[in-house]
Amino acid sequence: MLTARRFLVALTLCAALAFPAWGQTLDAAEQARARGDLAGAIAAYTVAIGNASAPADLRYQALVGRAEALAQQNKPDAAIADLNAAIKLNEKRADAFRERGEIHAAAGRNDQALEDLDAAIKLAPEDRESHVARAGVHLQRRELEDAVRDYNIAIDLDADDAGAYLGRGMANVELGLLKEAVDDFDDAVRLMPDMIDALMQRAMAYAELGKPATAVRDFSTALRMRPNFLRALVGRAQAYMDLDDDDLALADYNAALKLDPKQLDALIGRAQLLADAGQRERAVADYDAALAIDPKNVAVLHGRGLLRMEMGLSDRALADFDAGLKIEPKSPEILVSRGQARVDRAEYPLAVADFTAAAAADPASASAIIARGRSYVMAGDYARAEADLARIAAAAPKDPYHALWLFVARWHGGKDGRVQLAAAAPHFDQKAWPAPLVALFLGAARSDAVVAAAQHKDPKIQREMQCEAQFFVGHYALMVKQRKEAEASFRAAVATNVKQFDEYRGARAELVRMGVKP
Repeated sequence: MLTARRFLVALTLCAALAFPAWGQTLDAAEQARARGDLAGAIAAYTVAIGNASAPADLRYQALVGRAEALAQQNKPDAAIADLNAAIKLNEKRADAFRERGEIHAAAGRNDQALEDLDAAIKLAPEDRESHVARAGVHLQRRELEDAVRDYNIAIDLDADDAGAYLGRGMANVELGLLKEAVDDFDDAVRLMPDMIDALMQRAMAYAELGKPATAVRDFSTALRMRPNFLRALVGRAQAYMDLDDDDLALADYNAALKLDPKQLDALIGRAQLLADAGQRERAVADYDAALAIDPKNVAVLHGRGLLRMEMGLSDRALADFDAGLKIEPKSPEILVSRGQARVDRAEYPLAVADFTAAAAADPASASAIIARGRSYVMAGDYARAEADLARIAAAAPKDPYHALWLFVARWHGGKDGRVQLAAAAPHFDQKAWPAPLVALFLGAARSDAVVAAAQHKDPKIQREMQCEAQFFVGHYALMVKQRKEAEASFRAAVATNVKQFDEYRGARAELVRMGVKP
């Protein structure tokens, strides 16, 4: 944090010439610091400070120098005592105020740090280091525009200050100006190619910009510079996940956890990766380990709850969601998830209450209304289902799933929704799934052809498509009064075991309504 001694060169030379012994003592102290001999430097500074006959300016410089050495020894209180004494000797020099401000900032005493750095800049308006230090304090206080203003001044004073570009880039990230941030990190890396913090910040900015391949490049460069750099391993793993390169992501998470078995982000990331790979028990174990480290981590409680839902462990899933909602009672995401867990248990009034609370907590989010509308279908409350699903279909006219669920709600409610579905159909991608399902309800496709069209090279995605196909084919069979075929389709949907899909939940609900055990 603290820089080397900043003497006023002309004044120092004059003092050293007038008092050669004191000049030699200060020079010896500086040389000791340059060698890393902080104890020797402090001893030499102490000699200069201890003699009352020494000139005030030389004693001032010795106090500031000793303060810097003490700060390097992680003795901030002793350093501040020296700086207080230096300021008492000369209140018109900026460097002691700046050093004291930096020490206060490092200790988190931001108000005191700003007071000192304001004083330093008032005494020396063109002192670049004071502007950089004050910008850092503003950044800590999330006074982002003030931080950028000080970094701008520092860069105007010295266009080659890599640290100022790094700091301004970090402020721009917080302001949401990711492209401007990347430009700043580019400048920092150009000026100091081995500045690993700038590489890391740029990598994370690229990840936020949706450029995971570029992020991987910077994380990899950082790892070449520091092979066991945990943050870079975890960051690269997350970028590999965004690239759907699960093997490389898992390798990085494993490497990170080998270095630190309690690295929280690595545990969470690996749990998500394992869950997606169907290794649910191992994923739960990672979530358990993460919660042992941070028992009140809402994201982990939510993630484990979702995984337990997929495993059919609704009681345990509800326990996780309840625990998360005790910490964040109005979390719309967890409210929706708990509602879905209650749908799995056919507790429809409780589920609707959760979905309604989620919609109130986040009126801009559609997920709660979608979930509520579909749960009304499962509960047999078709009028309310139609109201919610019509609202969603109008808001997202290019999404065929909303139109399909709305059609089902209308048909069960005694209405013929084919006119509305036909009017909506031109907005959908006719070459992509689930276009065959729309064609089925409009009389332009056969049930067996629709099921045959639900194909994908990824077995997981194919099971999901089959679940959807069989659910809607089952409803079509009910429409044409083929109860036996409907039961077979709903059973086929349940057999896919895609428990996180509403079509799976809906198929189970229809079987129960038919008086058949799912």
